[in-house]
Amino acid sequence: MRVVILGGGISGIAAAHLLLRESDAPDLRVDLLEKRGFAGGLCTTVSMGDFRFDLGPHNIHSTDAWFDALMRELLGEQYRSRSYKAKVVFRNKFVPYPMEGIDVLRGIPLHTSLACAGSFLWSRVESLFREWEDEDFERFIVNRFGRRMYEVFFGPFTEKTWGVPGRLLSADLGRQRVGIFTLWDLFKRTVLGMKPKAAITGEEDPFLNQRTIYPDHGSGSVISALLDPCLADPRFGLHLSSEVDSIERDGGGYAVSAGGKVFGADRCLSSIPVMDLLRMLRLPDPGLRCISTRFLLLKVSRESVFGTTPWIYFSDDRTLFNRISEPRSMSPLMSPPGATSLCVEFTTAGDDRVRRASGEELLDWTVSGLAGYGLLRPSEAGEWRVIDWENTYPLRLVGYRESVAAALESLSGHPGIIPFGRLGRFEYLNMDHCVLDARKAVADLLAGCAAGAGA
Repeated sequence: MRVVILGGGISGIAAAHLLLRESDAPDLRVDLLEKRGFAGGLCTTVSMGDFRFDLGPHNIHSTDAWFDALMRELLGEQYRSRSYKAKVVFRNKFVPYPMEGIDVLRGIPLHTSLACAGSFLWSRVESLFREWEDEDFERFIVNRFGRRMYEVFFGPFTEKTWGVPGRLLSADLGRQRVGIFTLWDLFKRTVLGMKPKAAITGEEDPFLNQRTIYPDHGSGSVISALLDPCLADPRFGLHLSSEVDSIERDGGGYAVSAGGKVFGADRCLSSIPVMDLLRMLRLPDPGLRCISTRFLLLKVSRESVFGTTPWIYFSDDRTLFNRISEPRSMSPLMSPPGATSLCVEFTTAGDDRVRRASGEELLDWTVSGLAGYGLLRPSEAGEWRVIDWENTYPLRLVGYRESVAAALESLSGHPGIIPFGRLGRFEYLNMDHCVLDARKAVADLLAGCAAGAGA
């Protein structure tokens, strides 16, 4: 059986690892195609001399027993628990994130707290006369926190990050990424010490899940642990700088053209953007979009910038970057003694100021922005590098689920092609979710092969 895997990020590499692990068929051939010159996708760890950078913080919060067991087997002691918490800039103050306890009261001015409380109470009154309709992200937040809280925090930060107003974004963004569900939840958790219903019923609660795992040498350690056994297997081939150009039917399988070569495939596992996959198969465009990220990797000639805080979300309009992580705060082995580094993220959703900026402009915006907060002196900024990354996150606009369902339905005529992963299924998946989704894709592939053999 010939299997071609499209995309060499963590999803594709995990699929190759698990497929080779699960099948002992001597005639199995697995070819992994990656358009970039390196494997690992966003979960790679970039080296600049003695400095290591992840492309954004990729710590692991998984509560899945199977995933934990796999990582412990592959990484051993490197699969290490950590203790730290991020922060978010809110009204020019650095507030712990997720928000909890007395830190919220200290971080928010009294008049703002009172205005938010009044707006929240008014939303409670309104709810007595109408049912909640979470038709978009803005309404999701207003229903639970009140209009004022949306205006001072959730709205500006969301529009800065995603490049579109909250009323255009799906309410799914709130359901998945907002760790507290109402101000009443916050009060119960932080003042009364009550657990939310999700915790009581055993469901995972992102607000309460503070268990953090991070390898000593960055997220790229996970990539190496998954990929190295594949490279040692004669049934496997890794093809870098091999962007997929076309996919054509070839008898009962497919001919995949990439990097000037043609790969025959009985089955394809695709983690590339689903809209690209449909285009190659000449299927209807689902109208789905992603946002992209420009990463500025910066060496800093001081021991720490954020202290013990691993990353900070900048929700304000004073800066153009929206998140900065400090790798050394996640593991001291990410930079040499006496020095640190920063990974600065600028998101872009189209032809905007960020996309058109030069690397020098990104650097200037970073240094001047952090200097404005008293976090960095210009003389401390050292060597830097910019990495541009297309299609970082699915842009989940209102109605995206229907578009995704239509896209996946259109693939039903190609049962030999299985889409999976963050971009393959257009879902916001973290590292552990990508590996779990790869596991499911491999199981589906093997089940389909077994069914075909038994027919």
